[in-house]
Amino acid sequence: MATKIIVSYDGTDNDLDALALGRVLGGAGASLALAYVRHSHEVESGRERLAEGEAKALLEQGAAALGQPDVPRHVVLSGSTPEGLRGLALAEHADLIV
Repeated sequence: MATKIIVSYDGTDNDLDALALGRVLGGAGASLALAYVRHSHEVESGRERLAEGEAKALLEQGAAALGQPDVPRHVVLSGSTPEGLRGLALAEHADLIV
């Protein structure tokens, strides 16, 4: 069974490095998914739709940079990036977070 990896991506230089590592691991046979952690829910519905759309667009850019346009993508809502990624990894039975 392929190693299941969640790659955290928010467009920063560090996450570009994570994307590059994910690309290498994916090329070695790992199963990849992208994740973006949002830190707050917008109270106003229009702002919430905008924030959600921006998160999805960011993950779409990450998928394109990864060279895997169909890679699964997750937008996680958590006040803590590590805790949000941990929760996703547990829910998805991932082996590794990059």
